[in-house]
Amino acid sequence: DEILKISPLLVVPGHGPVGTLDDVRQLINYLQELERIAARIRASGKNLDPAMPVEVPEKFRGWGFENYFQDNLRFMIKSLG
Repeated sequence: DEILKISPLLVVPGHGPVGTLDDVRQLINYLQELERIAARIRASGKNLDPAMPVEVPEKFRGWGFENYFQDNLRFMIKSLG
């Protein structure tokens, strides 16, 4: 959100290509969706079962890092405490 406030023309990440504010918005949306899914799993009292992975939401398929979704989800579940 802080990046959005300063409204840069370009965003230079630590890795990957130079992006725009639209890229930042998409990443924020991804993290918010990840948090919603993690909260739902946490509220159910279940753990993320490696044998039954959560499907990557349609809007994030094709991003090229679907292999990291389960790890990102596990991290988010842990961060929710």
